[in-house]
Amino acid sequence: MARIRNLFSVLLIAVICFTAVGIGVYPQEVQAEPLWPRPVISPLPDSTAGVATPVISLDGKWKYNSAPPKDFWLNSVDPSSWKEVTVPGELAMQNQSVGGRESPYKKQINIPADFKGKRIILKFEKVHTDARVWVNGTFVRDHKGGFTSWDCDITDCVTPGKAAWVTVGVKDMPTDISNASNYAKHNIGGILGKVRLIAQPKDYISRLHVVTDFDSEYKNATLKVETAVMFNGSSAATVKFALKDPTGKTVAIKPDSVDLSPKSSGATVSIPVSAPMKWDAEHPNLYTLEASVVVNKTTVGKTSR
Repeated sequence: MARIRNLFSVLLIAVICFTAVGIGVYPQEVQAEPLWPRPVISPLPDSTAGVATPVISLDGKWKYNSAPPKDFWLNSVDPSSWKEVTVPGELAMQNQSVGGRESPYKKQINIPADFKGKRIILKFEKVHTDARVWVNGTFVRDHKGGFTSWDCDITDCVTPGKAAWVTVGVKDMPTDISNASNYAKHNIGGILGKVRLIAQPKDYISRLHVVTDFDSEYKNATLKVETAVMFNGSSAATVKFALKDPTGKTVAIKPDSVDLSPKSSGATVSIPVSAPMKWDAEHPNLYTLEASVVVNKTTVGKTSR
């Protein structure tokens, strides 16, 4: 019996070691969760062709009702008698209650006429904790989690040049173990982050992440750029990159572009950079990477990191 126990212990240790080594030596690519698709959180555009102001703040005064009427999301519901609150901000700090019952915010916004032909996005920086969004009475999407930003494509719900009603239903459950209200010792529900109205090109950059790796001598660097395009009709697009040093001077880089298509809408590009200026507390040298979307030889939008 003792020999069997010893043999079992040896086998168990071997399995644990093999598993640990396998994980370390043979890392596997993380697969997308089929039941929870990877969210698209597009970066803010620096410019969108044909649009004067592609990013508009919706912060400020909103209407709020902790005991809303039936079908509060409809445009026929007049919020003029509702309480006025400031966004972003905790409702509790504005003497308003929020809890297990869904309580709505309402705001009438103007959709600029030059947003015509663009993808029109609402971007919420942070809403705690369960949220649902309607635009002009039409349900757009929901979101759970108060510490991540999220986007709503409202193109089909609005008309450029006309006003639109935005309704955000918020519910905050202090009994939820993942809810920060448990730890804050008060209910922190509400629209806690910035809200923006955005005009994106028809085909736009939906991902732009940059990681910098230095060589062993801490001399030369490699920019690992992960990018993607959200296609809405075009058969192809090119993302062109431009790197600028802290003085604004353009740094020559190769490769400086990547071709994408609806079937292959994302890519990771490694860009060598020779002897860049380093960053430290006394010398905060920051570079800027610009990414432009080119469709049919025309630049339709640009963003940067």
